[in-house]
Parts: sequence; C-alpha cells; structure tokens
Amino acid sequence: MAREPSADAEAELASLMKTLDDAAFFARMAPAPSDAPAEVPSPGSPDLDRLANEGWLALAGALDPGEQRQLGLCIDALDDAGLPPLFVYAFDATWRIGARLAAALSRATGAPYVLVPDAWAFRVPPGPEHGGWAPHRGTYELSVDRRAPDVLNVWIAVTDATIDNSCMFVVPLDRDPAYPGDLGSHLAARDGGVALPAPAGTALVWNANVLHWGGPSTRLARAPRVSITFTLARGTDRGVVDVARLDHRARLDLVADQIQAYGDRDPTLGAALRRWADVTVGLRNAVGFARREASRKAP
Repeated sequence: MAREPSADAEAELASLMKTLDDAAFFARMAPAPSDAPAEVPSPGSPDLDRLANEGWLALAGALDPGEQRQLGLCIDALDDAGLPPLFVYAFDATWRIGARLAAALSRATGAPYVLVPDAWAFRVPPGPEHGGWAPHRGTYELSVDRRAPDVLNVWIAVTDATIDNSCMFVVPLDRDPAYPGDLGSHLAARDGGVALPAPAGTALVWNANVLHWGGPSTRLARAPRVSITFTLARGTDRGVVDVARLDHRARLDLVADQIQAYGDRDPTLGAALRRWADVTVGLRNAVGFARREASRKAP
C-alpha cells in the first residue's frame, strides 16, 4: 500500500508549485533577445544524401553565437536555482529555435514537418561517472521514406560536444544489421557506433529509427556538455506545438509531460519535481475533461 506523502513533502511540493507558476521568476532567467537570423540555413544535397543513406546529418549554425551563449547562461541560471535544464523549455525563445529548424528541414526535404511535444535538455557533468542516455531509437515504427523520414530527432549542441565530454554516437542505418527488420534490437551498439563530435551551435538531425546514445564523459572533460533536443514529425497524430500560442502555463504543461515521459531516465530529478509533473498533468486533464463535458451537455 502506497504511503501518504509526509507533511514536509507536501510543503516542498506547494513551495515548488508556487515558484514554477510565477512567470516573473522565469523572466529573470530568460535568454536575452538575440540577433539570430529568422531562418536557419537549410541542409544541402550532400547532407540530404547522408540522411537517406546513413540516417543522419549535421547542420552548422543552427544557433548563432549570441543565442548559444544566452541559452547556456539560462541553463546555468536554472541549475543555480535548483532546477534541471529541462526547464529551458519554459521559455518562448527555446521553442522558437525548434520552429526555425522545422521550417528549414521542411524546405530542404519538401516534407511538411511540424514541431511535436517531445523534447529534453541535458547538462552532463564532467567525469566518467556521468554520461548521456543509453542506446535507444526515437521511434520503433519503421519509416519507409529515408529522404524525408516520418520522424526526425534534432539534437543541438549548446556547448562544444567532444569525445571527452559525452558527444553523441549513432549506428548509421546502412551499417545497422537490425535495420529495418528488427528495430527492437540494440546489439549494434556493442560495436561502438560512430562518434559525432559537434561544435557549439551545431544541430545533429537523424531519422528517429537510428540507434543512438550519449557517450560517457571523461576525466579530460573541462565543463558540462549542454544540449537541447526537439522532435519533428510529418503527418502526425502526436499533437503539434503551436509556438505562437504558447503562454507560460502551456510551456510548463509541456515540461511536465516530458518529466512523465522520460523522467525515469534522469536519476537527478527529485521526488518533488516528479510529483509536480503528476499533479500538473492531472489538473490539466481534469480541466480539459470538464470543458469537454460542459460542451457536450450544452444545448
């Protein structure tokens, strides 16, 4: 039988909810406006060929230097406030980066990609006891069109990602014996995959069928590896993030959704944050249900 939360746990949750509901608290940490161009450079033909053959491409300049610096300062400020980097998605500027990338990849592939509510942010500390997530695929449903996959994962280096500080690894589709017939297998990761070091500001984009993981950090790492991610989809039933309509409450709801979906992969998330996510999602769903019922019963 589950134990009731203690009075201290209830007080901690109430304090956390009050803090997170305060838009002014986040405004003090928000990334300053940057002079980033309205559009990200689109990948060229060689990049799209690599996407089709190997399942991934690199897009330099996804963040301009000022934007990259502001994001890094924002994530550092969140850390100082005791919040995980995931709360970078509580800011409008973060989601606008994802929308720009969706537009760039739509232009390049000719496919109508949209931003979907699926994201995570990482701050991997230096040292061999730290690292990224274990090998996995973004989706286990086969995408037939390799030039414009149904789902794209986008991973953006906010700081330099090197072999020493937990850069990404992938198993290219043309070298993965489990692709396309056995996507549930991760055995190809045993051979090490291909390291993808990325200078700060670079976006790595891969077909979500690609087996990928964050490597270990090492003693040679000098600073945390910081990155943010987005998921793009075409013809989706996953829902769409309408960036123009997001307010503070809606962005917090998206953060709570991510904690529910992926929180078990991050052992640093405390119990209060997990409970906050459960309560936030529960309240939103209850309000949505009540509104639907009222609409259904209206004459």
